[in-house]
Amino acid sequence: MRLENEGVRVQEREKCLLCGACGKLLHTGLRDRLFHAPGVWQLLHCLGCGLVWLTPQPVPEDVHRLYAEYYTHEPSPLTNSDAPLERIKRAVLAQRFGYKELLPGSLGWRVLGRVAAFVPILRDLAGLSVMLLSGGGLLLDVGCGNGSFLATMRSLGWQVLGVEPDREAASGARKRYGLPVVVTRLEDVALPAESVDVVTLAHVIEHLYDPLVGLAECWRLLRKGGRLVVATPNTDSLGHRIFRNSWLPLEPPRHLYLFNPRALCRAVERAGFEVEAVRTSSRGARFIHRMSRDIQQQGFSTFQGGYQSKAAELEGWAFRFTEEISCVVRRPAGEELVLMARKPGGCSSAVLPPQRR
Repeated sequence: MRLENEGVRVQEREKCLLCGACGKLLHTGLRDRLFHAPGVWQLLHCLGCGLVWLTPQPVPEDVHRLYAEYYTHEPSPLTNSDAPLERIKRAVLAQRFGYKELLPGSLGWRVLGRVAAFVPILRDLAGLSVMLLSGGGLLLDVGCGNGSFLATMRSLGWQVLGVEPDREAASGARKRYGLPVVVTRLEDVALPAESVDVVTLAHVIEHLYDPLVGLAECWRLLRKGGRLVVATPNTDSLGHRIFRNSWLPLEPPRHLYLFNPRALCRAVERAGFEVEAVRTSSRGARFIHRMSRDIQQQGFSTFQGGYQSKAAELEGWAFRFTEEISCVVRRPAGEELVLMARKPGGCSSAVLPPQRR
């Protein structure tokens, strides 16, 4: 029997993808609060491994209908490379991550880079802009979107290749940056086995129809000793605890699976990887706070504009500060979960070990 959810063909998902346990209802009556995709959805939670998943789930043939107004084709805003914050970021990348070509000219900026690398907020700003990677080699970015991350990594000496299922986004990346981008899904990438040094999935794994299949493909593509870096929303975050079903990164119905540290480690290890480090970051805390607050108060949010009052803006800063302190004392409360893993065997390029969870 074919099931439909407001015209979207769907199928029920009652059991955990990772451990097979029956899920417990976490949130119900959810609609798309950002891009007006059809359907009413709910999320289940596995008490055993911590995985959260959407049910019912759209069938693969109808997933594209949920992205009709999605934002991946939009170009990233240009930054002022001479702005003080950008210069600090470059100094940190040079001093902490080995990108010496970014060293500012004066001794003062070099010293500032060393000092700034010990400040968690500044270290995140710089380090996560390169997915905590140093060294070089062939980097495959899955779900590369508008290509801004790949363009940055290419400028730092990496060979790059993008995979992007959205034709409009891929076209924009090619035209704006001249990047090699393949229009396909991760599961259908026609690359030889053991042909890349690093695979990055920046806020992609939560969109995959089957994350285990996607991770298995990453394993196939990576050379022995190669690195996998995954960034995804953290369901153990302070924001989820406060805003619950209004938490922005739930993003029904496009986010099919959501992870906490335990669940993400389990998924990556099932694919054969050795987890080197897992941590959380609060770099997007204020943005998520603002958007979640809008959803909570008015049922939807947009990417335009800012806080509607000074009091709300101060509340956002307090939220960011609280979350940052939680991360410093090694509580995995950040909005973003970042995991680094290695395919066993062989030699590997350098990756900066994270300093905190």
